Amino acid sequence: MHPKLIQQNVPKKATLTVSRQKAAELIGTADASVQFLLDSGYLPDLDAIRLVTMANYPLLYSDGNYPVLQQALATEIAPEPHLNRTKIGESAEHTDRECVLANQGAWTNFRDSDVLAARFLPVTLRKFTVSVLHVTGILAYNGDRTVYDATLAGRVRELGRPEMNFIDPALSPEDQEIVRTLLTSRSTSNVPGPCGKLKAL
Repeated sequence: MHPKLIQQNVPKKATLTVSRQKAAELIGTADASVQFLLDSGYLPDLDAIRLVTMANYPLLYSDGNYPVLQQALATEIAPEPHLNRTKIGESAEHTDRECVLANQGAWTNFRDSDVLAARFLPVTLRKFTVSVLHVTGILAYNGDRTVYDATLAGRVRELGRPEMNFIDPALSPEDQEIVRTLLTSRSTSNVPGPCGKLKAL
């Protein structure tokens, strides 16, 4: 009988961690933006392979008016009457439900027709998409601000690890591909403030 070959994984895989300055160079951003992503929790470390993956994400454009939500880091707020939430902004520590509540509104500088036409609203931190809302309508108005009726279409678990991304399995294959594209691309929006839009081609 021939002897069998048996492979066993090493206890800890080898990694290469770089400095924050080198990380900024790799992904083409500022040191402060790298720290911002680290603070969000979506960037758990400065592993070189992770950063190279992020650096190779394609830039995302649109042939129309495609909205992008450019979020801040999560903060605590007083309870709101129109949404049962106490947090706004983005954080990897949010549950998926908290993620939706933090991002679905209330926003004043989006054109509602554009958001409804796009159906899928990418939520970005320093141009990297970290979650995608499936917007199905308008839930409420808070003065001149809109709260969108939305569910979670997709979410990054760790930036630079696209194989870990969550995509709602209830979506059609075509819609899942849209969400996958949004989660693995970099926004081209240069509109200031939270309510941005992709550059047009």
